Amino acid sequence: YEEYRMRAMELRFDAELRLGQHAAVLAELAEAHTHYPLRERFCEQLMIALYCSGRQADALDVFRRMRRQLDEELGIQPSPALRRVESAILRHDPALVRDARSTLLQIA
Repeated sequence: YEEYRMRAMELRFDAELRLGQHAAVLAELAEAHTHYPLRERFCEQLMIALYCSGRQADALDVFRRMRRQLDEELGIQPSPALRRVESAILRHDPALVRDARSTLLQIA
């Protein structure tokens, strides 16, 4: 049941990001990422929402904390999808702002 609920949340966040509601979902995404800190999808979505809200440094900080937590708790590196989001932010990829949903699909 919990997995279905989280997946539904991810889909709703995708829809909100696609509609350009980056700032509107920031608080909910931050809360979801806090409650499920190892769920990389929430991290990706939060990073994109922050970046699209003009908060690039905060988006990159979220990535750094996630990378550290994955390493310390599980001994693994972030997924390729999460690293691609970081790279897109560093490159100021216009696709991140233009259409967050299609960017998530292309990056994944």
